[in-house]
Amino acid sequence: MAYPPQWILDALDDPVYLEDGEGQVVRCNQALLGLLQAESARVVGWPSSQLDIPTGHQAEHRQLSSPSGIPFTWVTLKRELPSIEALQGRAKELEASERQLAELLSRQRTVQQAQRLESVGQLTGGIAHDFNNLLAVITGCLELLKVRAQGNPPVLDLADRALTAAERGAALIQRLLAFSRRQMLSPEPTNVNAMILEMLDLSRRSLAEHIEIETELCDEPWLVLVDPSQLENAILNLVINARDAMPDGGILMISTAKVELDAPDDGLMAGDYLRVTVSDTGTGIGSEHLGRVFEPFYTTKETGRGSGLGLSMVYGFVKQSHGTVRIESEPNRGTTVHLFLPRAGGARSIEPRSLGEQPLGRREVVLVVEDDDAVRSTVVSVLEELDYRVISASSAAEALEILELHASIDLLLTDVVLGGTASGPELAQRAQQGRAGLRVAFMTGYADQHLSQVGRDARVLKKPFRAPELARFLRSALEG
Repeated sequence: MAYPPQWILDALDDPVYLEDGEGQVVRCNQALLGLLQAESARVVGWPSSQLDIPTGHQAEHRQLSSPSGIPFTWVTLKRELPSIEALQGRAKELEASERQLAELLSRQRTVQQAQRLESVGQLTGGIAHDFNNLLAVITGCLELLKVRAQGNPPVLDLADRALTAAERGAALIQRLLAFSRRQMLSPEPTNVNAMILEMLDLSRRSLAEHIEIETELCDEPWLVLVDPSQLENAILNLVINARDAMPDGGILMISTAKVELDAPDDGLMAGDYLRVTVSDTGTGIGSEHLGRVFEPFYTTKETGRGSGLGLSMVYGFVKQSHGTVRIESEPNRGTTVHLFLPRAGGARSIEPRSLGEQPLGRREVVLVVEDDDAVRSTVVSVLEELDYRVISASSAAEALEILELHASIDLLLTDVVLGGTASGPELAQRAQQGRAGLRVAFMTGYADQHLSQVGRDARVLKKPFRAPELARFLRSALEG
């Protein structure tokens, strides 16, 4: 036998071939054929210099002789081991790829969460609008019942209790509207540091003695353009959540910092923001819950200890104020919530709302435009009780016809969202074009795209409203 038998070569895992003294392949194993992806006839009998050996393999040569004394070369192909530098470079590439994948997954989760919250917000806003109309009817009828039940204490007591329940319902709806970003806001340049310092006493009273509250406020803070009362509610909500997360005590930190963004970043446009941070050293939130904490009615607290609307209200308010909210938390390592609020462009003064007595009308004529029959009839009844003369319409088209026929109308009181071809603001514009100097006021259950048309100086009454609020609102609209 001139060369080792074929079965010995095929039993080897490494690619192997034998070449004679002239450099031709005289035998090879299956591992080599698999590596070259070739048939035996395309390898055996061919010069070894013509073999298309893939890169990354190194040939080891051993000079041998057959039992009959014929010399041949045993060639084994071994994989080349990469250098330390190559391994380090590959490790860096893998690390960069892992970071990119993690960032991509994080952004995907953020987008999915935002889409889910947007869908829930749209549904919530529609439901809240309908409930506001129902509450407007309930509160209006109860107010009328109180007027007509004078001298009947049991009936008055029942009416008062029902009104209290209606007000609690209105507060709940307001929180739903905050989440859906359709609540009525009155933004003004606000000094957040000053607000936090004013809130410290209230915050300390709401915390247990074993919880320490600390502040770290930036120097010369920017004013932010927000509704100050809603921002105060948002911070107080975060403080209460932190308190509930530290039943055994801990540290609550409230801090502010100025943030400048040169490019859009995770839901924020480029620009200047004040970051308000509330953090605690409490129980924290697990990753399985963290992606849902801003959803309305979702809570990690025990049954009966939370409505699930606190964080959703904060989320909706900050988003409606053109900012964003970010949350970080791990079990047993506390929670940190960041509010990014847009810097105000300039200051303006805000006049406080009047809280005077319920003023009566002076027989002025008010045109009430409301497409909900129950709400319209209730508002008409309350206005008549307040000594106004009232004409009503269910649509903008009907209202315009009435305005052409009645020159004595003193005030147009219209809902912002109307059924038909025109909204409340569009009706007001057409009415004032035909009658210069006509006073206009609006009522609405929530903020939507139509409300942006009324202008910052327009008079808007938020539903549901009590009779005293409506009375003061009308006197202000007629006399202002």
